[in-house]
Amino acid sequence: MPKAHWSRFAVSFGRIGDDDLHRPTPCRDWDVAALSDHLINTISGLGATAGMQSGVSEGGSTDQRIQELTQPILAGWRRRGLADDVAFAGRTLPGHLALNILSLELVVHGWDFAVALPPACIGFTASGNNSLGGVVV
Repeated sequence: MPKAHWSRFAVSFGRIGDDDLHRPTPCRDWDVAALSDHLINTISGLGATAGMQSGVSEGGSTDQRIQELTQPILAGWRRRGLADDVAFAGRTLPGHLALNILSLELVVHGWDFAVALPPACIGFTASGNNSLGGVVV
């Protein structure tokens, strides 16, 4: 994921406030808080598949938690490269596929946040007027 695209998502996460955590999302049974936890767990798991261990502080803002985890994992993937397979969820995947899953998670759930949050809270809207092309690796 190019750094410019990650910055767009990072700005969006930074605008999630405590009052937004219980807003419903398009993901059935998940509010903003639960979706954030899911995203953090997935990012962590995809980092671990490539040998990148990264912790998240408990009690931080959604933005702090996601950035604290995602920035070093994306940097680790840049250093590691896409060669060699990784083990994820009991399967062996090519490295590029694992990184694509990470990118897809950020794009899809970035969209879920855009739908769940008021337009003033998010860096892009769910209206379809956004340029999300090129976000996925």
